[in-house]
Amino acid sequence: MAEAAAEAAAAPGEPHAEAEQQQQQQQGSRGARLRRLCWLLGVLLVGLLLVVSPRFLQDLDLRAGFSRDEVRDAGDCRKEDDCSGRNNSSRVCKRDQCLMAASRLRTMLNAAADPCEDFYEFACGRWSEQNAKIAPSFNTLQKHVNLEIQMLLSRESKLKREPFRKLGEFYGSCVAAKGSSGGDDKMFGLLEELGGFASRGESSRANLTRLIARLLRVNGAPLFDVYVDEDVNRRSRLAIYIDLPQKANVFLKLLRHDPVVQWWQKIVAAGDTPRRATRNEHARSNKAFNYMKATAEEKKLVQAERLAQHLVPATVADATRASEVQQILLFVSMLTKSLPGEKEMLGRMQTRQSLPPIAIADLQRRFDAIDWKLLMLDVFALNVSDHDFAYVLAPHYMRRLFSLINRFDKSVLHNSLLVLFARDSLLELVNTSAVGSWDGYCTRITTNVFTGAVSALYVRQYSQHFLLELQTRVQELFDQLKHALGGRIASSLWLDEESRAAAAAKLRTLSGHFFTWPHFWNESYVASAMSEASEHFKLPKNSGKIGKLMFATQIDVREDDFFWNVVRRYQQLRAFNGTLDEADSYEKKWAYPFVVNAFYEQRINSIVIPLAVLTEPYFQQDMPRYIPYGKMGLIFTHEILHAFDLLGVQFDERGEKRPWLSEQAKAAFEERLECVADQYKSTFIKKVPFMGSQIDVEFDWNITINENMADISGLHIAYEAWRREQLHLGFSDPTLPNVDLKKEQLFFVSAAQTYCSNLSAEDYILLVELDFHTPFPERVNGIMMNSAEFASAFQCPLGSPMNPERKCFLW
Repeated sequence: MAEAAAEAAAAPGEPHAEAEQQQQQQQGSRGARLRRLCWLLGVLLVGLLLVVSPRFLQDLDLRAGFSRDEVRDAGDCRKEDDCSGRNNSSRVCKRDQCLMAASRLRTMLNAAADPCEDFYEFACGRWSEQNAKIAPSFNTLQKHVNLEIQMLLSRESKLKREPFRKLGEFYGSCVAAKGSSGGDDKMFGLLEELGGFASRGESSRANLTRLIARLLRVNGAPLFDVYVDEDVNRRSRLAIYIDLPQKANVFLKLLRHDPVVQWWQKIVAAGDTPRRATRNEHARSNKAFNYMKATAEEKKLVQAERLAQHLVPATVADATRASEVQQILLFVSMLTKSLPGEKEMLGRMQTRQSLPPIAIADLQRRFDAIDWKLLMLDVFALNVSDHDFAYVLAPHYMRRLFSLINRFDKSVLHNSLLVLFARDSLLELVNTSAVGSWDGYCTRITTNVFTGAVSALYVRQYSQHFLLELQTRVQELFDQLKHALGGRIASSLWLDEESRAAAAAKLRTLSGHFFTWPHFWNESYVASAMSEASEHFKLPKNSGKIGKLMFATQIDVREDDFFWNVVRRYQQLRAFNGTLDEADSYEKKWAYPFVVNAFYEQRINSIVIPLAVLTEPYFQQDMPRYIPYGKMGLIFTHEILHAFDLLGVQFDERGEKRPWLSEQAKAAFEERLECVADQYKSTFIKKVPFMGSQIDVEFDWNITINENMADISGLHIAYEAWRREQLHLGFSDPTLPNVDLKKEQLFFVSAAQTYCSNLSAEDYILLVELDFHTPFPERVNGIMMNSAEFASAFQCPLGSPMNPERKCFLW
């Protein structure tokens, strides 16, 4: 019935329906013509843009982190999840990454603080070690990376798969050693193999050269370290370096072969650094540091006494035992006092005083208690001649050391070196109860002795596609920062034309080394790093010292013998198979990818940013751009500016020693540095509680001057690069949800939160004495108080702490 009714209703209307259909067809035809016309107009417009501004379209396509669709959506605010209003300035990003970024920012932010009075307190006032997992800063990121490596090693110890099977077995042998017995017997067994106790009547058998050689081969350097590495003056060959001892540390340092440390140890530069704002050497903070240092040294001396008591045989008479132990402790104590002070070492890092090579014949005359030719033969299998040379990196210490050596009997020296080696290198291997987190220690020791293999393991958790995309975004940021610095060099009135041209030339050739060494993806390399050296696998020229040592001998790992696994690995790391005439290229400098650090490499005029620094979500596509520019832009530019600091102006774009500032420009350069030193000296006066009283902390601005300059100018350049990008793209970044801050303010907060940290009074004093960076609170405030853009963003009154009338900057 319904169907029949429908047909009856439709029948009278058939002519009308036909006419309506014809009308629709005509309209469709007109619509199709209109669409074709719009399409042709669009093609013509695109063609015009391609002719007029191809670079603009290319920049749009490559702009780090934004696809074409994202750029369009950000500009017109049509997406409901991106914007909260019609005006660009009121847009709020509500994507997942923005929600996460807002949560991390709020975790640190103390909105109750006045940003114009103390910006560090405003940006970092609520940060703590407890919430560092949610909001890690640059200073705590290494802990997260170490935990990541720990999980990777734990996985490999269970899976036991190639090519990382032996790496997992080594880590597993360490974990299994916790709580095991017999460690002390193994330690003293090794000391016995190295020569054992020598009594006064056996001085003739106590051969100092032979013992030092044996200790060096098992990673022991209680008096001085010796190694072979690239010649800083003649890059076509290697050279012998004689350096400070391993600083008598009880615990192994992570990355003993850290390229950052190697760089400042071997870089050769001439010229004195101007002295500024000299601190009071009798400051109470200095006395507090000396107290803490003396307390730590006392604990280590107690350890040495216990080891000495054990080293002297039980058959020795009590009076003789007491005398032997007393002589050992006397030497150990005097050796500690002979070591350079912390400020002396930091000063060497800053000034890089020029050290000429010393011929082996001259070395023998100056330090004749050692047979240097025999030492090189025993340690490196090198037959050196009188005309070969070495670099002595701490000549003042070496003179003090050999004056001390000549005052003691050979047997005392022999016994003392065994005790120092046991305390500084072996004790931690057997004293598992003294380590807070044994699994964490196992991660550190495995990373330390299998650096290349752990690097490959860390890198391979990421897909190569992800790394290539990340590299594109990072390279874009790097290029934008270089462009901004180039503009500042061109407009710097204190530079004369010749100096400006030299600075511009150095900037043009400055490159960035990011992420990973390509050979970490090479199966032959990884397999060779964990097994016997393969004859058909050619060692890359740029692998450096670590690469050579990896291929030295077969790796023998026994899962139930951690102590001897470490000792055998030490022997492999010290081995050297080659000659000093080998070329060792730095054209492709690489850094360990798991190191949370960044540095400028003078020899190749490049900044090095390891992968661990770049895998945080700063570079994700849907992140507002003030976050990567505020956080990573400041870090990148800081390192770039070391090419133009007190040391950088001594080297040209090829890394060759050639000062390029004219005398007039140099005077203006130093005047600007003086401004920073004077400002910091008059501003940052701090009291910290120590042992029941408030003590004044005094800084040595001679040590921190390079870093402060790079911080201040780095912020200026990063901010300028971000603003230029916004103008170039023609849209404005959105703000973050539930954060009552404008985008300009969010830039500065992002930059400041890079350095959030909780410091005890003791930590603060140690930083002042041991670090060549300004402590975090003053570092952040010092950066911001010299930025007019910061003062404008937060509307700080002129004359307020964060907006002084006189601002200092260089670039």
